Amino acid sequence: MVSPLPTIYRDGSPIATTTLTSFSDTGLVASTTYTYFVQAFDWLFAFSSSSNSLATTTLAPPVAPPPTPAATSSGTTASGRLSLRGPVLITPDVTSVIVTWTTNRPSRFVLRWGKTSSYESGFIATERYREVHNTELTDLIPGTVYQYELVGINPANDIEQVLGRGTFTTKSPVSQAMPQNVSRLTAVAIGHDVRLRWDNPLQTTPHQVRIVRNHLGFPADPHDGMVVYQGDGESVLDQNALAAYGFQFYTVYVLDVDGGVSSGAVVRVVRAGEGVGVTEVAPIPETTVPVLPPDVVLTTLKRSSIQILQGEYMNTFADPLIELSAVAPFSLLIPVEALPRHLKSIIVSLLDPTDYTKSYTFLLRLNAAGTAYETTLAPLAAEGISQLLIEVYDYETRVVGRYGKQVIFIGDREAPQEVVFPDALLRTMWLFPFLPGAVSLLWFLFLLFMWRRLRRKREDNSRALPAKSRYTDDSR
Repeated sequence: MVSPLPTIYRDGSPIATTTLTSFSDTGLVASTTYTYFVQAFDWLFAFSSSSNSLATTTLAPPVAPPPTPAATSSGTTASGRLSLRGPVLITPDVTSVIVTWTTNRPSRFVLRWGKTSSYESGFIATERYREVHNTELTDLIPGTVYQYELVGINPANDIEQVLGRGTFTTKSPVSQAMPQNVSRLTAVAIGHDVRLRWDNPLQTTPHQVRIVRNHLGFPADPHDGMVVYQGDGESVLDQNALAAYGFQFYTVYVLDVDGGVSSGAVVRVVRAGEGVGVTEVAPIPETTVPVLPPDVVLTTLKRSSIQILQGEYMNTFADPLIELSAVAPFSLLIPVEALPRHLKSIIVSLLDPTDYTKSYTFLLRLNAAGTAYETTLAPLAAEGISQLLIEVYDYETRVVGRYGKQVIFIGDREAPQEVVFPDALLRTMWLFPFLPGAVSLLWFLFLLFMWRRLRRKREDNSRALPAKSRYTDDSR
């Protein structure tokens, strides 16, 4: 998908064009107010309206001692070949890198990057001439090798010169676990606008939600399309999303602070009057469990290879009964070797156990270890019968594999009880013949104890009574 390109303006003059959603402006004058706005254009040079202007003032410089007179330098001329002074320095992070270099004379630059030598991921072009250059590439995929090409533009003749090509690798995320996806994702077409709503996962790790839009298909990663939202909210209005195309595909990713990316929750929206669209009127909840579509079996993928993990429990699609806790997240996992090499995407749909007219869809993505395709789903906190439907698509967006399974969500699972195996009973069976004798002995000791106690009590009472007189006075 070709996304519109934003141009950044400072004080009414363009200073940079980039495919990113952020830009760092350096080399400014201290204690000076600058005004910025952004304007987007497409490859047909159709420009959007300008964004709101934002004014900001740079900080005052620190007080410094008077400079020491320096020897006069002859300097460089504006003619001649543009070259680097020293190497290109790249400082990588999990999802970004900082690129620094110095040229032998003031120049502009174009920096392109991508996973291949086509540099398909994006570019940054600046309009300012300077010798010391510093820029940051953001929104990169963790643990990924990128290729880059640095082009300098000579101010003498505006001729582009390749200053360097190379590779860099972003850092791997600290956490290898895939974050939970958002839950209950819905999208409603309102004219040319689209209203999206979702529930953020209840996890302790700080995170943000990124929504990516693409009219060619579900975005396969956080950079595969137009970023329409990033933040910690639970709703957004995507304005004019259906103006140019009658349908759009959305993927909602959860990004944590360690660089982890969820597999993605997906939804497709159709403009009203073009196919089956999403309306604003909520349908009447359906309580009858729908019939699962017939399986489309892949030769490499068996039902026993589709795993459902929740805490210490593990089920597969081959199990006759699957019970899951309705209040805990669970993961779906398919080993890489069980899937065809050429596939477009793997999608799993989860049926709402309280309303069978609602179904939530998620992507399965390759995990950090590269061993399996997986997704982690947040709990729906709803008990009842549900269904999981896995569909495997090839590059022609054709379903080549389909597997359905009914699951039951329960309040919570009890801790497993200790099981006494027969061999444990056999080890204690030698005590059985002595049990009657032991019981009789204990009963005899108890009776003896009670008899001795009763006897001692009678003796104590007899000592306490006064002695009786031998004589009686009958005259009274």
